[in-house]
Amino acid sequence: MQLEPTGIAFRSYTENVFLPLGKVRVKVEHKGHLLFQDLYIVPDGFDPLLGRVWVRNLKINLNEIDQNTDNDIQNEIFSIQNITDIEKHFPEVFEQKDDCVPNFTIKLKLRDGAKPSYTPKRNVPYALRAKVDKELDSLEAAGIISKSIANDWGSPLVVIPKADGTVRLCVDYKDGVNDLLMNVNYPIKKIDEVLNSLRDSKYFCKLDLFKAFLHLQTDEESSIIQTISTHRGT
Repeated sequence: MQLEPTGIAFRSYTENVFLPLGKVRVKVEHKGHLLFQDLYIVPDGFDPLLGRVWVRNLKINLNEIDQNTDNDIQNEIFSIQNITDIEKHFPEVFEQKDDCVPNFTIKLKLRDGAKPSYTPKRNVPYALRAKVDKELDSLEAAGIISKSIANDWGSPLVVIPKADGTVRLCVDYKDGVNDLLMNVNYPIKKIDEVLNSLRDSKYFCKLDLFKAFLHLQTDEESSIIQTISTHRGT
């Protein structure tokens, strides 16, 4: 389908004039009426509209459309007032899952001559132990971690209490593993560069990725290097 140039200019209800990017010839069918019509392509940011030419040629009865509008759907749309309503109506969008990025695996590369590093566990406060056990069981059930019977590697578990009463489980690789890994030296952009790349953007959103690092899968050899020392073993 080829985009053809057009000399038509559109005027919005706010009296703003804008030019379409072009037009394409498309086949349209409505209640047995089949014909070819021009479809004008406009820049991003405009809502699609059904023009008078299409309405007339397809013999669309606007009064009939108004009468047949599903009131339940309309009420459902206008009943959304806040984020809680959006989460209720579209639960699949906000579902918290630990799915990994598809077709992507991370490999940790050790320096030449690197030997396994083991750091003993750190004590978990008794007041938090039940919550830590619950989180470890959840990670194991999801297939993110698994028990290791014998391993020369081990880095201590770090427990961070969260404001909502739950705990965040981290691992301290600072004293052992980090020094044994080869640096990737990825060129991280400065904030000025990031802001400059956004100068022509129109839409912005704030995302809180659920358990972000758990979406990145490592290979078998790298997972051994990441072994965690806990009060329940490794």
